[in-house]
Amino acid sequence: MTYTIPQRERNSNGVFPRLVCVDGFSLSVQGSRGNYSSPKEDLAILDEYNCFECAFLNPSDEPLLEEFSDGHGCFGYVPKSVVLEIIARHGGIEDEPKLSSTVCTMPEWA
Repeated sequence: MTYTIPQRERNSNGVFPRLVCVDGFSLSVQGSRGNYSSPKEDLAILDEYNCFECAFLNPSDEPLLEEFSDGHGCFGYVPKSVVLEIIARHGGIEDEPKLSSTVCTMPEWA
């Protein structure tokens, strides 16, 4: 099965909604001028980025992200191929995110 980055748009807070996988795993996948992402632009669609800044929104041990860790729960410049592999490992993305109204704020250390 082939997986793609969802064609998600930013919410009213300028943040892309978290990705929630079929098995319940969720991951914040962001891109902007202010994120550790590429290109360093505020693009409208998540899939337009080549590398992302990721963060866990639920406790997890995702070994594919270890080499991108800043030691504080943030993972910078994660290639699209790695995000796609994580999505595949967790069964794909749910069709309709159940938590679309939830706003995630970054911790104070960010």
